[in-house]
Amino acid sequence: MSIPDSFILTNNNRNPLFHKTDKQIVKTTTGMNHILCLLNNGELYCNGLNSYGQYGKAPLKLNNPHLSNFLKVNEIENTILQNCQIINVFTRYNFTIYLAINNITKKQMLLASGWNLAGCCSCNIQPGAHVQTISQCYFKQSEKDEMTSDLKDEEITIIGCAGCHLHIVTENIFTKEQFVYECGSNAEKVLNFERKDTPILTKTLAVTQLIKEIDKNDKIKKIEASSSSVFYVTENGRLFTKGIQIFNNERKLQEISQHLFDNEFIRCVKDHVTGTLVLTNLNSVFFFSPEGQKTKFTCFKSTVKQICAGKTGSFILTEDNRLLNIKPVGFNIYELKEMLLSEFCKESKKESDQFLESLEKNKMNYSFEMCFEGSILYLIIQKKINLVIFKKLNQILLDCNNNNIDKNYFNDISLKL
Repeated sequence: MSIPDSFILTNNNRNPLFHKTDKQIVKTTTGMNHILCLLNNGELYCNGLNSYGQYGKAPLKLNNPHLSNFLKVNEIENTILQNCQIINVFTRYNFTIYLAINNITKKQMLLASGWNLAGCCSCNIQPGAHVQTISQCYFKQSEKDEMTSDLKDEEITIIGCAGCHLHIVTENIFTKEQFVYECGSNAEKVLNFERKDTPILTKTLAVTQLIKEIDKNDKIKKIEASSSSVFYVTENGRLFTKGIQIFNNERKLQEISQHLFDNEFIRCVKDHVTGTLVLTNLNSVFFFSPEGQKTKFTCFKSTVKQICAGKTGSFILTEDNRLLNIKPVGFNIYELKEMLLSEFCKESKKESDQFLESLEKNKMNYSFEMCFEGSILYLIIQKKINLVIFKKLNQILLDCNNNNIDKNYFNDISLKL
């Protein structure tokens, strides 16, 4: 059974033909009004608003600010991408960070485009300005040093970004020692610097030194950044944090006691003002409400694949493709509610069931992405050979009266490889 036309809009062809290809999407990332898809061959596609130059192209006219089709970012003329291959991409709010390899020197390049709010793009332009072409990011070894684009003997291994601050982890190619660089807004004391804002990625030793003091063999594995906090998850399952959240009233850099998570090791964290989710190695999910109430969820039918938190709430996706929503059922009492795709779809239950059946028969994988700072949830369905569908889950959109939302953009779209 093919996928019903009602679930695919390609803008040019209502019946896209499947064809065999070696291309696969390896990364999808979403900002406030745009989506980026990175392929295994380095091709990068974008769709959505470009009002700040989010994907390195001068903004489109105000009367038609969004793309009707996917744009191949690599083919934008006169950009730095002409001589490099993108290996990773990250986007938040209205800016994008690209990690690339220079085809000539074979060295890493960190690039950025979009809104340089408080210097979060780490480009050599005025904080708050728009980086309308993909530009080089710069680094400083200390607050007093001159900025440079060359990290010398270091390679970027981890990147975490939020709406107005950026964090990267590098590793010395000889000694394997880790270093942390940070930039952007420090209004919420997220950065490890005294100054309010840091417009260029600057090295800080505070994080790695604290981790070594507790376990000299431990290293940073993941970074999760939100609007007012940053979390560092280590290889040994420890959790360190800085900024404003329920764990840290003093805003200082500190380790969160593993006793809070029943001595289980941390796999990943997702944070939003609506709550904080922590996934552990024992497949447990801890939910912390904005008031600090802890609820532990266990006994999932399969392994938890993904957790996400946003304005619409907190969600858990399991390997058997069950989407679970953490719902309040009383004062500081939370339960899991399974959300069926038929609940989201504007189509009939028969069409929704047909859609789910087609996913299974075509052996498609799907996951969920929070767009628009979490006020809309996208179902991202990937066919292993050549098609990715971005399906808007209609009933999730809550901010319909928000003047910043471009309602025309949020439609079902698909990318044919």
